[in-house]
Amino acid sequence: MVALLVVLGTACATGGAGGGDTEDIVRSVPFGDGERLVYELVDADGAIVGRGVFTTTAQDDAFGLVQTYEEIETPPGERPIVDVATVIVDAATLKPRLAERAIQRREPSDDEWYLAKYAAGDGEAQLVITQLQGGSERTRELSLREHHYDSQSSLWIWRTIDLAEGFEANYVSVNPRDASQVTARLVLVDRQTIEVPAGSFETWRLQVRNGRDTRIAWIHIEPPHEVVQWDNGTLFLRLVERGGP
Repeated sequence: MVALLVVLGTACATGGAGGGDTEDIVRSVPFGDGERLVYELVDADGAIVGRGVFTTTAQDDAFGLVQTYEEIETPPGERPIVDVATVIVDAATLKPRLAERAIQRREPSDDEWYLAKYAAGDGEAQLVITQLQGGSERTRELSLREHHYDSQSSLWIWRTIDLAEGFEANYVSVNPRDASQVTARLVLVDRQTIEVPAGSFETWRLQVRNGRDTRIAWIHIEPPHEVVQWDNGTLFLRLVERGGP
């Protein structure tokens, strides 16, 4: 189940930085309070190994964006692997304010947690990260580049872009778990009709480049522009169910 644990970390969060000028990419937020998207996690052999649930909650002038991943089958007598990430973002810009992630593994001593606080100072924006793993706590700080977003809000951020033929853009993706930031490059490849458990969708096929890594997201052309499928290089996320406004 290592693949389940890396699903969050591969949405533009690892590898070397790409080139090019960056910009704020959020244009119009198509989702609202109470949205719930359910995904199946499929490995390279076609086996369904996990389940992901994405929920969106309005909080005054902010959104709470939550991803919960669980394995499909847990060996008898073992703890289930559960990975939960929450990002609090500005409701209009999706700029991050707070991020938290908790990973439950087989052994309690391997559990992991972090809390990341984004703050705009007098100069550069700062990120302060408190991490707890194996009974050890540490705090790290990171000076943030302009045009940054939290990597674990990626599958919401991409839904807000004004996608059209010829679209290309760069932005900064921040990974609090590793206290790192990279340039993520987005390139619209084409349109494609795909079949997933939730049905048939006409989608934009968006290429996401991060250093040497290239990933693909299939984004529903019609509002609210759900990510219908996501290939993170290890697993496919395929939309099973959608609900909410």
